[in-house]
Amino acid sequence: MRKKCPVKRESLESMRIRAVKARKAGMTVEGIAKMFGVHRGSVSRWLTQYSRSGATGLRAKKSSGRPKKVDCKVLAPQLTKIIRWPATRYDFENPLWNLSRVERVVKTHLGVKLSKTTIWRSLRDIGFSCQKPERRALEQDPVARQKWLDIEWPKIRLDAKKKRAVIFFEDESTVSLSPTVGRTWARIGHTPTVRVTGNRGSVNVISAVSPSGKLLFKVPRGTVNSDEFILFLKQVLKEVPRKRIFMILDRGPSHRSKKVASFVESTGRLELFFLPAYSPELNPDEFVWERLKKVELKAHGVKTKEALRSKTIGKMRGMQSKKALIKSFSRRVYVT
Repeated sequence: MRKKCPVKRESLESMRIRAVKARKAGMTVEGIAKMFGVHRGSVSRWLTQYSRSGATGLRAKKSSGRPKKVDCKVLAPQLTKIIRWPATRYDFENPLWNLSRVERVVKTHLGVKLSKTTIWRSLRDIGFSCQKPERRALEQDPVARQKWLDIEWPKIRLDAKKKRAVIFFEDESTVSLSPTVGRTWARIGHTPTVRVTGNRGSVNVISAVSPSGKLLFKVPRGTVNSDEFILFLKQVLKEVPRKRIFMILDRGPSHRSKKVASFVESTGRLELFFLPAYSPELNPDEFVWERLKKVELKAHGVKTKEALRSKTIGKMRGMQSKKALIKSFSRRVYVT
């Protein structure tokens, strides 16, 4: 016997409509059933649905599907309680959660055996998603970090408002001749290639961003030491004349040298504030480097340091003109 092919809901809807039209045209129920290859009872049911609800009764309805094995609303509190802790709490090697680990913990601690698909759907339904965690240094002091957020940063903002000072967050980074490649579409099984230089080299960049959307930068030809940092501070003072400047930065050696302290004191309108140690996530300027390396210079394809320096300057100037983008960097860290 030849196996019948399943009929799509949309095709059944069309079939029901045609069957009603055929009946109106004078065909018998038996004739319609034979024409469509269905039981006469099905045709009778279609005609009854039409007589009661009109064309609405003939429309395809979404299948309810197989009922859920577990109500995610019932499971939600237990899943939330499990995942709010690092996976090491349940004797895994690292703190990261994946579906296999959640499956094992649910089975062991809740006595419920669920498939990975069910766990994925349940987590999605209660507001969880698979994300890339932020890096945090083991040496970071959580107390100092919280003190910065609750006391020091609000105090700096208030003081800046009183003195009509401009706030900047400063940082340095390095751009390599070996670029971030990123992702691209390609046929399955045919991994694409991106040609990059085998030469080694990098370019240093100094930048500072303000919550108001201003970006200042310098691409020195040498290393970023105290002298180079002072040159950048002179550039900032020149581009923001007359106003007081509050510069927030990390505790790097070049920032805390006696030479820099002496220069800052001599300006009369520049003050430095230092972030807690090992806390780059508190510096909005970090997002400049993320944007520069992963978006602006992705797969850049240049071969020499001079070409890289030129391209970096061009991309940084392009970001300078995007005030809304620069403002968003501060909003991602602080409520401004």
